[in-house]
Amino acid sequence: MNTVRIRKAGVDDLDKIFTLVNELENFSLDKQIFESIYKNNLVNPSITYLVAAINAEVVGFVGLYI
Repeated sequence: MNTVRIRKAGVDDLDKIFTLVNELENFSLDKQIFESIYKNNLVNPSITYLVAAINAEVVGFVGLYI
Protein backbone atom coordinates (compact mmCIF):
# COMPACT_ATOMS: atom_id res chain seq x y z
CA MET A 1 0.00 0.00 0.00
CA ASN A 2 1.33 3.45 -0.91
CA THR A 3 1.35 6.08 1.79
CA VAL A 4 0.18 9.59 1.00
CA ARG A 5 2.42 12.23 2.56
CA ILE A 6 1.09 15.77 3.07
CA ARG A 7 3.67 18.56 3.19
CA LYS A 8 4.03 22.27 2.53
CA ALA A 9 4.50 23.10 -1.13
CA GLY A 10 7.67 24.77 -2.29
CA VAL A 11 9.23 26.32 -5.37
CA ASP A 12 10.33 22.86 -6.53
CA ASP A 13 6.66 21.84 -6.80
CA LEU A 14 5.76 24.62 -9.24
CA ASP A 15 5.89 22.57 -12.45
CA LYS A 16 3.81 19.70 -11.09
CA ILE A 17 1.23 22.03 -9.54
CA PHE A 18 1.06 24.00 -12.81
CA THR A 19 0.33 20.74 -14.65
CA LEU A 20 -2.32 19.69 -12.12
CA VAL A 21 -4.06 23.11 -12.29
CA ASN A 22 -4.14 22.96 -16.09
CA GLU A 23 -5.63 19.45 -15.95
CA LEU A 24 -8.21 20.55 -13.39
CA GLU A 25 -9.22 23.66 -15.33
CA ASN A 26 -9.06 21.81 -18.68
CA PHE A 27 -7.07 24.57 -20.37
CA SER A 28 -3.55 25.94 -20.36
CA LEU A 29 -2.70 28.87 -18.11
CA ASP A 30 0.10 31.30 -18.91
CA LYS A 31 3.18 29.74 -17.24
CA GLN A 32 4.97 33.03 -16.50
CA ILE A 33 1.92 34.58 -14.86
CA PHE A 34 1.24 31.40 -12.89
CA GLU A 35 4.87 31.22 -11.73
CA SER A 36 4.85 34.84 -10.58
CA ILE A 37 1.62 34.45 -8.62
CA TYR A 38 2.68 31.09 -7.15
CA LYS A 39 6.05 32.37 -5.93
CA ASN A 40 4.47 35.50 -4.42
CA ASN A 41 1.86 33.35 -2.67
CA LEU A 42 4.52 31.06 -1.20
CA VAL A 43 5.93 33.94 0.85
CA ASN A 44 2.54 35.39 1.78
CA PRO A 45 1.80 34.51 5.45
CA SER A 46 -1.95 34.51 4.70
CA ILE A 47 -1.63 31.75 2.10
CA THR A 48 -0.57 28.14 2.58
CA TYR A 49 -0.14 25.55 -0.17
CA LEU A 50 0.05 21.86 0.68
CA VAL A 51 0.83 18.96 -1.63
CA ALA A 52 -0.04 15.30 -1.40
CA ALA A 53 2.78 13.02 -2.52
CA ILE A 54 3.06 9.28 -3.04
CA ASN A 55 6.61 7.96 -3.27
CA ALA A 56 7.83 11.58 -3.55
CA GLU A 57 5.58 12.24 -6.59
CA VAL A 58 3.11 15.10 -6.16
CA VAL A 59 -0.39 13.78 -6.89
CA GLY A 60 -2.53 16.58 -5.46
CA PHE A 61 -2.52 19.98 -3.83
CA VAL A 62 -4.64 22.39 -1.84
CA GLY A 63 -4.45 26.10 -1.15
CA LEU A 64 -5.61 27.78 2.06
CA TYR A 65 -6.24 31.53 1.94
CA ILE A 66 -6.88 33.36 5.22
